[in-house]
Amino acid sequence: MIVKDNLNLKRILKLQNKQKAKTILENPVQKRTKIEKSSSEDDESEEPSWIRTFCGDFGHEFFIEVDEAWIRDEFNLYGLDNKVENYRDTIDIILSKVDVGDSMEGREAEMLYGLIHARFILTAWGLEKMNRKYESAVFGTCPRYFCNSCAVLPMGLYDEKTGEAVKFYCPSCNEIYESEKGFCYDGAFFGTSFAQMYLQAFPKVLVNVQRPQIKFTPRIFGFKIHSSSHDVIREDYLNQLAAKRNEKQG
Repeated sequence: MIVKDNLNLKRILKLQNKQKAKTILENPVQKRTKIEKSSSEDDESEEPSWIRTFCGDFGHEFFIEVDEAWIRDEFNLYGLDNKVENYRDTIDIILSKVDVGDSMEGREAEMLYGLIHARFILTAWGLEKMNRKYESAVFGTCPRYFCNSCAVLPMGLYDEKTGEAVKFYCPSCNEIYESEKGFCYDGAFFGTSFAQMYLQAFPKVLVNVQRPQIKFTPRIFGFKIHSSSHDVIREDYLNQLAAKRNEKQG
């Protein structure tokens, strides 16, 4: 009888997890925001997690908090087990509330979290979180006068950790700049595809920018982006806005 009850309980929990996943997939940004809000309210009185502590430290303002549930899904972390020696222990540290400080374990946790972060910011939830930072110009602005203080996006020159510091891409002049703040984290923690993926997801950024001749070849996951792609995205976005205005007036 006890075995039967346990089986029923497992089935119920499985159905509940499927229902949660379904609601998130239906509207990932809206549903995820509600879940994050409710979970953050529950955790206000608790000790902050390693992830929250890391992202809240001085100099880490460019990082966003990766969802713990996303990290627990091993499919999302495929291939990263070869990047860190004590992979399982390091994952446990990232998902814990233990502050390991500037120890060897702490440095390994920071490196692995950075590589996880580069993957998460390409998801719908990660792009939305990064958008909040971009709209507040957290990443800084372009130093060129004619770009009119256009906000920049972080990007790496390589997807593998090489020690090359993160750079900043300006959507207006299409140039890459060094960090004025001396931000020295590895560019692999933001990846080569994020900046262009962000512009695909948020075309409003391209409405008022000046697009000179391309100085470098934009890529997403290694594939070249055609030089006219941003113009096409911008036109489509403006057409959508015009259609919405016509619906309101009608």
